[in-house]
Amino acid sequence: MEGIIVVVFAGQDSSNESTCIGHSIQKYQIKTAICCRHGIEPRYSGDGQEQACCFRSYNTKTERCCDNGPIKFQKHSEQCCGATLYDSKAQGCCGTSSFNISTHTCCASSGNMVAKYTDDKCCGTTTYNSKTKVCCAFENKIEIVNKSEDNHDSCCSSGSMNVTESYSKNTHYCSLGKVISNDIEMCGSFEYKKDSDICCQGVFEKDGKLNGKKCCGVGTFSKATHHCCTHQIYSRKERRRCGKKPSNGLLNRRPRNMKTSTKGVCRICNDSKRFFVKALKSNGFDVCKRQALKVRIISQRRHSGKRRIKMIIQTDLYSEKDYERKKIEVLLPCSCRRIRASKAILITELEDFRETVRLGDSDILLPWYSNVRKHVLRQWKTCKTKKNDLVFFTALGRYLLTSTQI
Repeated sequence: MEGIIVVVFAGQDSSNESTCIGHSIQKYQIKTAICCRHGIEPRYSGDGQEQACCFRSYNTKTERCCDNGPIKFQKHSEQCCGATLYDSKAQGCCGTSSFNISTHTCCASSGNMVAKYTDDKCCGTTTYNSKTKVCCAFENKIEIVNKSEDNHDSCCSSGSMNVTESYSKNTHYCSLGKVISNDIEMCGSFEYKKDSDICCQGVFEKDGKLNGKKCCGVGTFSKATHHCCTHQIYSRKERRRCGKKPSNGLLNRRPRNMKTSTKGVCRICNDSKRFFVKALKSNGFDVCKRQALKVRIISQRRHSGKRRIKMIIQTDLYSEKDYERKKIEVLLPCSCRRIRASKAILITELEDFRETVRLGDSDILLPWYSNVRKHVLRQWKTCKTKKNDLVFFTALGRYLLTSTQI
């Protein structure tokens, strides 16, 4: 169909007269006519009602403008669905077709409909059989996965959807892209065995109980050589008792041989810029991990003895991947005072940030300074060199072994 062009001529009668350019060029009076796609139509109907254009002129009080033109409606609840009308009180519109809302469901606006009370369900804009498959949805990605067992009702996937598997919520749960049995407890990103391991506020130590260790805040100690007082670890050589002043009378000075309760990822609570730069120069942090994320801290609070922080991921310093200001929430295993840094570097092996992420000693959180960033990237280049050397020598070893056998 050809479009229309309305031209209003300037001059004495410009407020009353226009030109309608459609199938032909015609002049018309604005007060008494309207310019529609098929030509000039009267502005008012026979009963004096003002009309509008829908291919032709139509009465808005008695007709609906649908895909193929105006259609008269009997009830005010009747609306357009494609080229026909439907009763919005008892029906729905799916694409360009109407359906009974008591017996069917529309999968988004794709036009796919499924019957209610059956095994067919919606997964985004498509349908699937829930008896043999499950629907996996993560952010803007949707995937239909075959059930590995009949009783499975959910799916677990990594953030990139590379590995997806089904599971039952009654017996398992999904954590960081892995399916874990309800019988297994987690400490951060590690499997935790109560009989042998120690988990101190999310900080994991394998075989800690077997080695006679106990928790003190987020740290561990041995009763034979140390003791715990108000979440701080002291050497038994100090002969200090909880609630008593130090024997030297220096009330505010911490003994030099006292073990700090902040270690690993919790170092960001107390240590200064000078500490981090010095530690990076001496390779005190293992930065050879999957990602080094530049994050901005937007809020933080204490929660059950831990520090809960909301962040915005800006970019990955290693791969230069842009996360498009993705919001995440992390839980530090320490009840430190407010972190003063507004920006930080999170060095981690984690990829999945759908739920609250519990950070542990394997993760590193550094305050954002130019010197800190420079030393992190400098060490990362060393990591890549070591990795390439390992690949080269492995390939060389295999070649020499093959040559010897020949």
